Amino acid sequence: MTEIIDFKPKVDLEASENLEAFVAWAKVTLHKGIPDRVHANISWEMNSWHKSGMSGAAFTALNSPRNATNETRLYMQSTFLDFAKAALVYRRVFLGKKEIKTWLYSLRALEVALVELTGARDATRVTAAVCNRACELIKSQWPSGNSCYTISKALEQAIILMVKKRILARPFRWSSSLSQQESGTLKQQREARVKKLPSRESILALGELFSNNLTNPLDIVVTSGCALLLSQPARVGELAGVERDCIVFKEREDGRQRMFLRWYSEK
Repeated sequence: MTEIIDFKPKVDLEASENLEAFVAWAKVTLHKGIPDRVHANISWEMNSWHKSGMSGAAFTALNSPRNATNETRLYMQSTFLDFAKAALVYRRVFLGKKEIKTWLYSLRALEVALVELTGARDATRVTAAVCNRACELIKSQWPSGNSCYTISKALEQAIILMVKKRILARPFRWSSSLSQQESGTLKQQREARVKKLPSRESILALGELFSNNLTNPLDIVVTSGCALLLSQPARVGELAGVERDCIVFKEREDGRQRMFLRWYSEK
């Protein structure tokens, strides 16, 4: 019986080799950011680097349920997962950029678009059509505000990186078709800010919680969260990443101690 050989063009082989080299470099570089940018406990195999110095770096898939358990949570898959991790190492550890969530969001959409159009998760096969489909997914996931525009611009930067590292089998130039929304008139901006404020009833209810005898665990969580946010202004979602022992004491020049909160901001 005649043996069938799967032929792979030279450009595909070179792109695959460059991708492997990029991933290998990232695995070595991941720990070079210690202690300034990532923690000593970080490892390549983790499904999340959020608590290891890369805030927001959880490698869940695009359509993974937000409140899923460990058993039902969906993650990005190899080999695209290795590329996504390498891209974040390049941005966070090598370049020292703190904001990586938009990159991760764009790569999640890129993975889904890649599977839809090529049937595989091979990052070397990304094309302009795949990027356009990724933008459609981004727009459907983040329909309001300028989030979709910001994430699509991160995708542009990711493609530039792929071209620079010669990861694409067939390099191309691409720019997002998503545009930034107009900010509106000053009156419209004031009205938009008012809509984001909590209702008077909510504020009064929150005040009543602080004057009650706090025995309900939910009330304790709410008041504790408010106290933390008033001490360290941030987004409420960032409370999920606060360490159990988040209070740190440091000594001043005069010998007196000062209290700090160890806080990992999303931006």
